[in-house]
Amino acid sequence: MFRVTLLARLHRVHLALLLFAAVAFLPGWALAEGRGGTVGGPDQSLGGPDPSNQTVRVRFQDDSRCLRLVAAGVNTKNASSPTTGGVITLPPVLGPIVWAGLYWVTLADGAHPNVVTLNGTAVTPVALPVTFSPCRTPIFANAYFALVTPLVIPGPNVVAGLDDSGTLNVSPETEGASLVVVYESATSGACEIIVMDGNDLLSLVGQEIINAVPVTCATPAPGTLYFVGGDGQPFPDDQRWNGVVLGDGDDFDDSDPETVGAGNGWDTDGWAVIVGPNVASISNPATAGDCIDWVVTALEVNVQNCQTTPNRKSTWGTLKTLYR
Repeated sequence: MFRVTLLARLHRVHLALLLFAAVAFLPGWALAEGRGGTVGGPDQSLGGPDPSNQTVRVRFQDDSRCLRLVAAGVNTKNASSPTTGGVITLPPVLGPIVWAGLYWVTLADGAHPNVVTLNGTAVTPVALPVTFSPCRTPIFANAYFALVTPLVIPGPNVVAGLDDSGTLNVSPETEGASLVVVYESATSGACEIIVMDGNDLLSLVGQEIINAVPVTCATPAPGTLYFVGGDGQPFPDDQRWNGVVLGDGDDFDDSDPETVGAGNGWDTDGWAVIVGPNVASISNPATAGDCIDWVVTALEVNVQNCQTTPNRKSTWGTLKTLYR
């Protein structure tokens, strides 16, 4: 079911570009590798956080099937020329894969053809919102999604063909790629799984972007929360859940899972959280600014022991899957 009309998405992208252009020429604007974001912008003038442009890609709610969520990624920036790629390693043992999405972000001065493959088979890119790049020389950050359910396998998955110049800060550059996977487990199942995607640009000192995840299961409940995105600078940033900092103050740091003291780059971070309320956010401190593309928020709610039989008179319960 379509969650957002094409017209609404285009309006949202145009508004984002206009807002970004309004601050892009302020003194001190950073467009080079290794420089943080600038002071000023929507947060300071309007006195509040910026809403995320992410919307629900897929939601699973089931009272009998044992569905679980996993995500992993790889930093691909400047690995080779004219394309780049890498290995995304999922757990070695997974049940039948119900849904899988591949995500990546290419920084470029314009649109670039993405002849991307997963495990040797070409995928079909779906463009997500375009922003200006996260304080890098290439002008735009082009985010993509591809539905890859039949291509994903347990263990190593090879992604290739991502556009890249092979040279740091030279268009095009693909920051990284991640897999978000829903699979059927023999031992445990979640009350609800939600995958949201878009392309949020964090680039201002003191800026915060918030994403309210539309949970319908009863809360409070335990959950696992994933952030997927790319970072080009070694400056502070925070991944948060309900306003609470989850990491070490530099969370998009090219480490899966989160590693204290790591560098900067593409990330797929997973966190154990308590769901309820359910607001994911990323933020810059008031004294510094990192520059990040935040592309995916994925949440698994209230995992319990797997039911072997339905808990009511019906078929195998109710599986609701919502696609845009």
